[in-house]
Amino acid sequence: MAISEPRFNQHSMCVSAHGHIEKSEVELAFVLAQQEARANGTPMIVIVDANAADFLTAGARMAFLEAAALPCIRAILFVAEPTLLQQALRSIQVLDLYGKIQVYTSAADAKAALATT
Repeated sequence: MAISEPRFNQHSMCVSAHGHIEKSEVELAFVLAQQEARANGTPMIVIVDANAADFLTAGARMAFLEAAALPCIRAILFVAEPTLLQQALRSIQVLDLYGKIQVYTSAADAKAALATT
């Protein structure tokens, strides 16, 4: 599977993305985030470490945008080094009507943003 098993920590969910990311994998990750948010009664912040990912399909990009529209998702924080993939993630960020998608170059920056989100 290209998206790892999620790790939950209070109000956040962390996953790692590897290789070629498909829509169905993104949808499954956010179903799990929704379930956890409902169980905790609070919106989730999702951190996606995309440093090992090679490609996001168009469907996966749309699935991330659809997830940003969910009321149970407070933010989606991507971590990706400056590559073509990071450019793809920034294009998703630009299309996000809710301002929930953010892209960072390091895990430290994402964790700092997590403290303020």
